[in-house]
Amino acid sequence: MRCISVRTVCMLFFAGVMVCRAAGAATPAPAPAAALAFKNGQTVAFVGDSITRDGFSTISGYGQLVVRALAANGIVITPIRAGNGGECSTNMLARIDGIIAKKPDWVSLSCGVNDVGFSPDKSNVSLEDYQAATRAMVEKIQAAGVSVLLLTPTMIGEDPANPQNRRLEPYLTHLRALAQEKRCLLADLNAAMRDAIRQKGAGRTSRLPGEAGLFLRDGVHMNPLGDMMMARAKSRAECGRTPS
Repeated sequence: MRCISVRTVCMLFFAGVMVCRAAGAATPAPAPAAALAFKNGQTVAFVGDSITRDGFSTISGYGQLVVRALAANGIVITPIRAGNGGECSTNMLARIDGIIAKKPDWVSLSCGVNDVGFSPDKSNVSLEDYQAATRAMVEKIQAAGVSVLLLTPTMIGEDPANPQNRRLEPYLTHLRALAQEKRCLLADLNAAMRDAIRQKGAGRTSRLPGEAGLFLRDGVHMNPLGDMMMARAKSRAECGRTPS
């Protein structure tokens, strides 16, 4: 696969993220600060696993891109970096009280990749335990008066038909329904990634965890293009509204 520089990735990202696409519009519409979910001066906790952790580890990481794109729109946020490698939803539930104690205005919650795991035939966390953990986290966060942005987990390998991605599907269904029920903002990263692969993959995808591909450097973690894809999908959610 042809290499692309970090500088080019950042330029491409900022060219695309400075606008929010109006519903049904043929062309992008400007994103005034009043239309964005995050507000100037707010604190946002980014809770997740190693994908979230890595999103802040380089200038092209998706977390860094989101923070800088918001600043370019006049919205300066203070990020709380709360991504821990290897964690599942149950691990995040165990530490969510400590994150709430830091008094963020928003919690961005991303979990599911490690819950499903990389075995072809068995998940690390059952669907029932994942449902209970994610619901408990959302309820704890909202009870503290904090807003929630849910992120669907990204693909495990870039083949939607592999065992891991098939096993991930009911976890995605639950998270989308939870966002609707609890009126959380939703960034459907999994759907955005699938769409991008359908449009641009053409044999360049990683088939299994452990293989590099179009967006994944190792079948799980993002390369710079993957970070840009995540950041753009998340930024589009920040331009939206809570589900009705």
